Amino acid sequence: MNKVLKVSLFIVSTLIVVEGASQFYMSSITYRSGRVALPANQDWKIVTPAYDGLDAEIRLTNNGLGFRGTEKPSDLSERLSIVTVGGRSTENKYLDNQKTWTARLGKTLTRNFPDLWINNAGLEGHSTFGHAFLFADHLARLKPKVVVLMAGVDDFKKPGASPRERHDLDLGIDFSSARAAISSLAQYSGLARLGLYGYRRFTVKRLNTKRYSGQVRKTAAGGRWGTKHVTWEEAHYGPDDPSRLNFTTPKIAKLDFLSAHQEKATRFAKKLSELVLVARTNGMMLILVTHPVLFGKSVDENTGYDLARIRVQPGIDGETWGEISALYNNAVRGVASQMDVLLIDAEKRMARSSRYFHDRSNFTNEGARVLAQIIYPDLCTYLEVTYPAHGRGNCPE
Repeated sequence: MNKVLKVSLFIVSTLIVVEGASQFYMSSITYRSGRVALPANQDWKIVTPAYDGLDAEIRLTNNGLGFRGTEKPSDLSERLSIVTVGGRSTENKYLDNQKTWTARLGKTLTRNFPDLWINNAGLEGHSTFGHAFLFADHLARLKPKVVVLMAGVDDFKKPGASPRERHDLDLGIDFSSARAAISSLAQYSGLARLGLYGYRRFTVKRLNTKRYSGQVRKTAAGGRWGTKHVTWEEAHYGPDDPSRLNFTTPKIAKLDFLSAHQEKATRFAKKLSELVLVARTNGMMLILVTHPVLFGKSVDENTGYDLARIRVQPGIDGETWGEISALYNNAVRGVASQMDVLLIDAEKRMARSSRYFHDRSNFTNEGARVLAQIIYPDLCTYLEVTYPAHGRGNCPE
């Protein structure tokens, strides 16, 4: 019994020491603000199969705030400060630090506003559910002058928190699955957070970065994970599944899909309105951007495919998927009109082309460049009028 007690005490004391050390280490690479905990001070080199429109190797850096971009300056309150917010298509996880649409936009705006500081707070897997925490617990303390929000696509999911939001937000432990439990436990345990961090480092190095939507394929060569060039056609609709190129959603099923998403879009509009109020209460000007997407009633000029007839996901063709996304973009337009918020209608100005998207809604290098070009004129003019002391003028007409 004495021996059992000693062993138990040794195990417990060891766990306490390991937990303490893990907490100490993870605190150096995690930024906490209220209920938000983001990866910070991290530098990732991601090697991927060469995919049309993306670099084979990219660098992704999180600064001390947990965002992509330069560190917070000591004179932030005196500068023109902008933070972009959104999900994966704002974070641009598979684009290099200097090639995200936020970075490109900032580079162009600096010509007009030399004291500009801009950061990218896009977070993969975050919807307006997560944005609400980011606004209230992080941005409200940071107080950038302007927040540019592009949202909608990430709200297609079920209501509530996504696994990534469970990981980044203090929402309690989620016991819906083992993965969800471990991910949410990372909010409270340094050891769990360190384990997840190590797993992600290993995954990036060993598997050359898995694309969640499966458009980049892992290839084995000589027992090692190798790479290959992957064209848009191979990635999405290769010869192994030609039926995906000519699919039509049955009418009844289409009506069911649209009805279900209309309810979600209504909730999305309400959350968006709440974000406008939070921003205004905390002295931040919110600008809304509609979300461009690939699929809809259009022919892809890059491949010649009819984007309306491609099966995007089980039971849903490109036309239906485009109409679903339109429900959310219309909600953005409605909120902007009702609450007198500047709207940049990027969805209407950006062509549906596989040169611009590497999946349904995420941008290639060229797509990010084009989106930045679309946003720039309206945003520049707005900033010039609203913050004249920071500008040099010469914004495009």
